[in-house]
This record gives sequence, C-alpha cells and structure tokens, in this order.
Amino acid sequence: MPFQELVQSFLPVFESLRQNFKPPLYVEIISALLSIFFIFLIINLTIRSNRFWRINLAGESVGAVSFPKLFDKKWQAILKRIKKGDDANLKLAVIEADNLFDSLLQQMSFEGKDMGGRLEKLNNAQLSCLEEVWLAHKVRNKIVHEPGYHLGHSEAETAVESFEKAFKEFGVL
Repeated sequence: MPFQELVQSFLPVFESLRQNFKPPLYVEIISALLSIFFIFLIINLTIRSNRFWRINLAGESVGAVSFPKLFDKKWQAILKRIKKGDDANLKLAVIEADNLFDSLLQQMSFEGKDMGGRLEKLNNAQLSCLEEVWLAHKVRNKIVHEPGYHLGHSEAETAVESFEKAFKEFGVL
C-alpha cells in the first residue's frame, strides 16, 4: 500500500475525530489567555535582557551598586592631582587613572592577564579612542618601570584626558 493511499484511508477518521471532539469554549478562552500572557512575558524578558546588557556594557552594573559613586570620587581625586601640578601628583594621577580604567574593563568582563591584555581584547568599534588609551597606558608603564622618568605636565594631562574620553565613551562620566 503506497504512502498516499495510507494517508487517504486515515483522513476520514481524523476528520470525524476533529468534528466530534471539539474542545469546550472555556478551554479555547484559557488557551488564548495563556498565549497572550506568554507572549507578554517573552517581550518583557527580552526588554529586560537588553537593558541589562546595555547597562553592563556601560559599566554601571556588575556587582557593586556603589561603583558610580566610588568612580566619581576617585575621578575627582585624579583631577585634583593634575591641578596640583608637581611631579609626584602628576605621576600618581596617571597611575590612578590607568588603574580606574582597568577596574572598569574588569567589571565589564574583559578578560586578560593585565591591563594590556584587556586592551588587546578591545577594538576601535568598541572604543574609538583606543590608540590614545594605549599611549596613556604606555606612559603609565614608563612611570612605573623607569624610576628616573620625568613626566611633563602636558604629557600627564594628555594621558588623563585620554582616559577621560574613554570613560565618557563607555558612559561612566
């Protein structure tokens, strides 16, 4: 018996079952209400999921609710160091700005052994001032690894401004 003939022989049986066993109206209403509820739930969860990722990428969520307040306090201290203008404060300002940016990258779940490794995970689409941040990070490395390194005021300002651009781009400033 070919397949089509087999299907044709069962069609009358299925048709009679469909006509004789129609579900009651209340079952259809409950099914419609459940469908509407689940569609609403899917839409709601999708919106919340997108909001989470947007916040996470901006660096505002991830664990500590106090991060924005703590960030602002540290950033103001960095700016005060730049205004003081002496060699020690300029160096500390660049080092602290670098550390603050590194902590932001860690909270945004960029993996890497150190700040350089995390910066390598970034691309220009994610951070348009990536090259400037790399240069600022290299200034920080010179400060830390070369004891006699003299940091000029303009060089320190440029490095801190590079980090500031990155913070603004990530939406934390």
